[in-house]
Amino acid sequence: MPIKPKDNHSKIDDTLYFIAQRGWKKSTDDFFVALVTHLAESLNVAYAFVDKFDPLDNNSVQTISLYAQGKITENVTYSLKGTPCENVIGKTLCCYTEQVQKIFPKDELLVTMMAESYVGIPLWDSKGEAIGLIALMDDKPLVETKLAETLLQIVAVRAAAELENQAAENELHASEERFKRTFEHAGVGIAHISLDGNILLVNNRFSSIIGRDKDVLATTPISSITHPSDRDKNKNNLNKLTSNTQEISIEDLRYLCEDGNIVWVTQTTVLNREESAQDYFIAIIEDIGERKINENQLIQAKKAAEEASKAKTSFLQNMSHEIRTPLNAIIGFTEAMSMEILGKEPMLYRDYVQHIHQSGEHLLELINDMLDLSKIDAGLLTLDLSDGDPLNLVNEAVNMMSKIAVLNTVSVVQDINIPEHFLIQLDKHRFRQIVINLLGNAIKFSEGKEVTIQLDHQEKNLILRVIDQGIGMASEDIPIALTPFAQIERDHMSKRYEGSGLGLPITKQLVELHGGKMSIESELGKGTTVTAIF
Repeated sequence: MPIKPKDNHSKIDDTLYFIAQRGWKKSTDDFFVALVTHLAESLNVAYAFVDKFDPLDNNSVQTISLYAQGKITENVTYSLKGTPCENVIGKTLCCYTEQVQKIFPKDELLVTMMAESYVGIPLWDSKGEAIGLIALMDDKPLVETKLAETLLQIVAVRAAAELENQAAENELHASEERFKRTFEHAGVGIAHISLDGNILLVNNRFSSIIGRDKDVLATTPISSITHPSDRDKNKNNLNKLTSNTQEISIEDLRYLCEDGNIVWVTQTTVLNREESAQDYFIAIIEDIGERKINENQLIQAKKAAEEASKAKTSFLQNMSHEIRTPLNAIIGFTEAMSMEILGKEPMLYRDYVQHIHQSGEHLLELINDMLDLSKIDAGLLTLDLSDGDPLNLVNEAVNMMSKIAVLNTVSVVQDINIPEHFLIQLDKHRFRQIVINLLGNAIKFSEGKEVTIQLDHQEKNLILRVIDQGIGMASEDIPIALTPFAQIERDHMSKRYEGSGLGLPITKQLVELHGGKMSIESELGKGTTVTAIF
């Protein structure tokens, strides 16, 4: 039986699903390659492309993804002058259904591509400035004008956000690279030192002055390489910085070289405060024996560090904004359709509504995890403690996860060994979150097997265990699993299982906020047991 061609309604649905599917996670293929391919195949046109404007030349644009005659081809740079793309700038949408070569006779690309029709839409950044455009061309008159305009309007906002995000990522990467180059090639020694006095990172010059290998210096206590007579002085200077009694410390100190020699240095130390990470000291040393003050390089190193931190913060804020804006619209729209506020919708929309709504909820969960982690790191998350029945909360969590367990063909077994009405001081919402996180993790990695959730007690302490028979992990991977945003790099895991890498780190910190402890025992290929003691 021949496949029935899709109607315009279905093509609009497919495009909406395409955008929603790529709104909350990174796809394996390039977004713009997938976008132009989708548009060209949906509208059966010969050409589809996305352009970005050259910020240094308003008359020049470059394609970042070009679909031509059934395949992705090499990108091109061209001048806007005398082209239909020039007319797109400053407008909402521009369409020429036929004879586009006659309308723009000076555009040689139109002749080369044998273009007959054209439709394009500008892409605007969050500041309201045009940063690019999406255009479609065909070698025959454009018949489905309304459909083409609708699809371009649907994808334009998401494409603009992606283009702006890529620019932010490129700037962040360039800023970090500038910092790394400045850091490594600075003419002064630079070290990052943790608040408890351990060296975190040193550059080549620091290693050379101290006469020790830079890899050995990392994780070495600064006191162990400081001359015994100067250790208290160095420690006091760092304490003054952390207590805000002074902003900068400049001191002459002696350090111990690996060969036993002593080197005198002038050390300048500041406390670098991070908004999204742990604070640390920046120590800059100069060999007094060959004193060559280079203030210019000092300023560049500090400026590069500040730019890297600022670019990172800006990137995170931009990503949060770009994610939240479509999220509220998607969830609100799907809820309105599900509740049939505007009347009964065709059954055609039911699956579509469900998929979009699930994507929105997934993205909201990710944002909530990021906010929770940020609050915990900043010490701003507080618990609402009260007497709670852990069994009731576990039952609620199991019920909430039952559908996911069924989808993964996982059997959830409860092993309860606590007295009836056993009460303990806990934050009910956060305790439920802990159980859901652990249970969800176990279900995800235990497809077709059994997951057991145990409640036990030891005097007044509550013991929660989640035991699975899943894929497990090696002992050396457990610290990685507890590191925010980290993913265990194993082929059999990375290809099948997705996640933000926030569940276990947040769960561990929530347990510790309750005054408890969380531990993990796991064996690769045999399963994992997570134990939380409250």
